Amino acid sequence: MAQGGTPARKDMEYLLVRKLNKKGALSRFLSVLDPSPGEPWVEGVRVIRAKPLTVEVRLAGQVHEIALNPHETPTASAAHRNAGVRVTVRKGGAISRDVRIGSVPGEDSPGWITAAVKAVEDAETGRPRLKVGFRGKSEPGAFGPGTWVRIFTDTRSFMFRVVERKDAGKASAWLTLDKTMLLTEAPLAEIKGGALVLDGHLLLHRDLTGAPITVGDWSGTVSMAHEDGRIEIENPPEAIAGAKPGTMVKIWAFAAGARIEAPVISTGRGTAP
Repeated sequence: MAQGGTPARKDMEYLLVRKLNKKGALSRFLSVLDPSPGEPWVEGVRVIRAKPLTVEVRLAGQVHEIALNPHETPTASAAHRNAGVRVTVRKGGAISRDVRIGSVPGEDSPGWITAAVKAVEDAETGRPRLKVGFRGKSEPGAFGPGTWVRIFTDTRSFMFRVVERKDAGKASAWLTLDKTMLLTEAPLAEIKGGALVLDGHLLLHRDLTGAPITVGDWSGTVSMAHEDGRIEIENPPEAIAGAKPGTMVKIWAFAAGARIEAPVISTGRGTAP
């Protein structure tokens, strides 16, 4: 039993029931929400297929079939997940709309566009630029303005929106993003026991492991961060010991070497990543 609620009912108890499986089982929790307050639009919901997991949502005068292709196994990695969703809208028995996003079962799966982050410029500004490299040749429509992209490593993941794209050769492009890559910065107070001690606290210290860090002109990777402002560095060089108090220490969302991806979206009238 658990406590929950909706805009219509502030306090509402609900019961979660899961069938036990000797080999273990994956639990998925799905919420179907009405698009607006007032009289409900959703008339009924039912699961019509298990593989792929497909939910039928009945509205007035139309039926939506939502086929989900989630990542099947739990993982702590932030690496690519070959997931996707397909929404088919039927009116009067005929298909009026068919939207496929990412990897869905069947031969007409749009898939994903991925690339490598080759270089980063203006990282500290509100409009950072990064150069991405495609495999073999450039993807002309990939990562266009307005596209939400995920930039990730095996341990870190961030979402950005592309505001501008410019080609940079046969297999590269420059992307301008919508927000800064700088996570936090503070002056160095001292170096103690091989760790950097900042003049300030790190409230989000648990999220900084593996993050790129710069101390003056030196760059490296955070091994572990502590709330009291201590930062341990992976393989710290001797040069870091000479950093003077007051030197700005900056921690970033990502650096060159990360990956970037976005699902391809197909509406039956062409595709748009």
